[in-house]
Amino acid sequence: ELDGKVAKYTTDLTAVGNAVSVGHTPSDAVVNSGKLFVTNRFTNDISVINPSSMTVTKTIDVSREPLAITAAN
Repeated sequence: ELDGKVAKYTTDLTAVGNAVSVGHTPSDAVVNSGKLFVTNRFTNDISVINPSSMTVTKTIDVSREPLAITAAN
């Protein structure tokens, strides 16, 4: 199992709920339009997460090894 995990924490660093599995080597994340986008370097994709339910709602295939992500409104 080489998948990474994303977990939600409170500001005092207490975990809230379970971690969600994402792709191999998550390397960056951004929140936009109420969704969390996580780049997964070695599975060449982006996981889209609903932060309220902590579920992956979509996986977007991208080109080679995404390392960073930004959002524009």
